[in-house]
Amino acid sequence: LPRVTALDEEVEIDLLLPGCPPRPESIAKALRLLMKGEKPVRPAKSVCDTCPTRRGGTRATAIERCPPPPAWPPDQTAAGQPCLLEQGVLCLGPVTAAGCAVDGEPPCLRARVPCRGCFGPVRHRDNQMMGMMNSLVSQGIGPKSLADRRGMLRFSGAHGMLRPAGRKR
Repeated sequence: LPRVTALDEEVEIDLLLPGCPPRPESIAKALRLLMKGEKPVRPAKSVCDTCPTRRGGTRATAIERCPPPPAWPPDQTAAGQPCLLEQGVLCLGPVTAAGCAVDGEPPCLRARVPCRGCFGPVRHRDNQMMGMMNSLVSQGIGPKSLADRRGMLRFSGAHGMLRPAGRKR
């Protein structure tokens, strides 16, 4: 192909389970719903909407290239700790669909790393990178300050990109 495309841009799929890989609990829940004749519903909230660290107070003015790891001790949970994005650490929580949390914490935060977007965009087929750029610009952070813009596309890069003339979605 002349460019990389997502599977659902080439063929119609019946069900999309988010995650990289999808969590066993998500697979089991989807199977239970399908056996009842129902379809799983994508979360309408973002990871930030459900993140225990998000306070909405302090805003970073730049994204650090090599930020230090979160400062909270390993025996503590993320709840009550400072938000990574508010500290200048690139976290895709604002534009990533929620639903990954285990016991109230996203697994990435439990591992002391920022969200990388593995549950895909909040709205299906939304351009996750453009949403993140808009979020950062609204906080006064310019896109040129990001060291790895392409890395932001690791889980949803094929969606929402420009298509050759005549191509359908």
